[in-house]
Amino acid sequence: MTDSDRWNEAVLAWERSSAAIDESRRLGWEWSRAPAGSSEPETLVGHRTTETHHDVVRIEMLKTSVRAIGARFALGDWGKHEALPLRGPVDGPPEDVLRQVMGWSNDAPR
Repeated sequence: MTDSDRWNEAVLAWERSSAAIDESRRLGWEWSRAPAGSSEPETLVGHRTTETHHDVVRIEMLKTSVRAIGARFALGDWGKHEALPLRGPVDGPPEDVLRQVMGWSNDAPR
């Protein structure tokens, strides 16, 4: 694979991820970047909170690839050290992970 092929692949992956993030915002997800205020964030963190749980997706903006991990946590557990998710974690390309976690929105916590 040439550098040009890798670049084209990265651009397409980011376009698909951006579309999924836009869709998640319409569904009530909130997004932040780290470090805060950075024009070149290292991570993007999206979450949606309900009465019973938090759905969370973390997108890592790595130099060689972009990866994501997503999970569902009990209400109040997200961000606690060693809290175990109710569902997940799932990892992979950002679009795939975000769409899978968004698909849990109508499911009862497991």
